[in-house]
Formats: sequence, C-alpha cells, structure tokens
Amino acid sequence: PQVIRKIRAEQFSDSSGNLKLWCQFFNVLSDSKISWFKDEYPVAEASRCAGDEGQVALAIVQASKNDCGVYQCTIQNKYGTDSTDFLLSA
Repeated sequence: PQVIRKIRAEQFSDSSGNLKLWCQFFNVLSDSKISWFKDEYPVAEASRCAGDEGQVALAIVQASKNDCGVYQCTIQNKYGTDSTDFLLSA
C-alpha cells in the first residue's frame, strides 16, 4: 500500500469547531489495518478491505490547543506498511 494523499485538515461546514483529518492510500491489495497516532500514541484504529481506496478520516471534536501535535496515519497489510504525518498547530 502507498500514500496517494498526505494528511489534510478540514473544518466541518457547520461551524461546530470540529475538525477532520484525512488521507488516502492506494494499492490496497489485501485487507489492511489503519492506525492513527497523535504524538506517537495510538488514538484510533480501523480496518480496510482489499480494494478499498477511499479516504481515511479522523474526527477531532471541538478542536482546541490540546489537540495540537503530530498526527500520523499508518496502513499495514501483508504487502507492507506506509504512513503519512501532519503537524496540527493553532
């Protein structure tokens, strides 16, 4: 698997202060594990079926300064691992 779009941050359109971090992988040739980390600590995990190359997203509810840090999204399957990082700052 490979990163096709690095992590990007988007605000939800409802002015709620919620934030979405997302990225995208391709060449997902087997079932995969997606892991999100903040400052190297795991914060979320998900699975992807082979062939699912849609966006991978992490929602940050009512984002604040406490949410600033380095986020990483990693994909892992029997063919290998790839990841992308993003610095979220105020």
